[in-house]
Amino acid sequence: MIFVKQWVEYYDNIFIVDDKLINFCNKLAQDFPETPKFLSIECGTGNLSVTLAKKYEVTATDTEPDFIRIVKDRTLNLIRPFPVFNLNPKDIAKYLGKNFYNIIYSLNYRILFTDKEENIIKLLKDCNKLLTKNGYFAFEILPPPVFEPGQSILELPQIPNARTNLFTTFEKTATPNVCKITQTLKNKSGKKKAEIIDEKICFFTTERMIEIAKEAGFSSIQFFSDYDFSPDKPENYKKLCLLKK
Repeated sequence: MIFVKQWVEYYDNIFIVDDKLINFCNKLAQDFPETPKFLSIECGTGNLSVTLAKKYEVTATDTEPDFIRIVKDRTLNLIRPFPVFNLNPKDIAKYLGKNFYNIIYSLNYRILFTDKEENIIKLLKDCNKLLTKNGYFAFEILPPPVFEPGQSILELPQIPNARTNLFTTFEKTATPNVCKITQTLKNKSGKKKAEIIDEKICFFTTERMIEIAKEAGFSSIQFFSDYDFSPDKPENYKKLCLLKK
């Protein structure tokens, strides 16, 4: 997984928790009669986890100690603080309870920062072990970028918000469905605040992700454009995947 220390300050501006995302989680929770148990993988600053903890049981994990410290601080004022663990996604099945969680989510595409497809396959299998019957795993994937003939670098539209602009480019590699990603975060005055340079990231076609989900033991997989459950569109630069055990 990739971590840029300077991103901590701007994380909540990049991965925004809004009403649509909260309603998406509430909708999934309706499928379970008792208080649902949520597990967040690569939780970041824990903004969503803290919000969900006001209604549900939540567990949060992240690879990076800096994020863990932030989340723990944010839980101090909660009526019911939730467990927070400094865990790499590859270790979740080793330390967390099997058949325990109703909903697992990783909604910031950090789990994709790997050049090995087997890492994603293992993660899906581990999540399947942790989920209860009919449980959900919600996460985001990036479809393979479409390069024009002779093109080796592709620049995505910038992602603006109130404080920053996020610039992303992909560069071809010799490995199919693996690109180098460069992401630059600039504040509104144009000053560079953080940068990821030439890190490898996995891409998945919908067909391949369906195969992987079945191999991991999931009964169904759906793709959406957004947290309103809008149908997936080919032109989307990322997809919301919803797997059901």
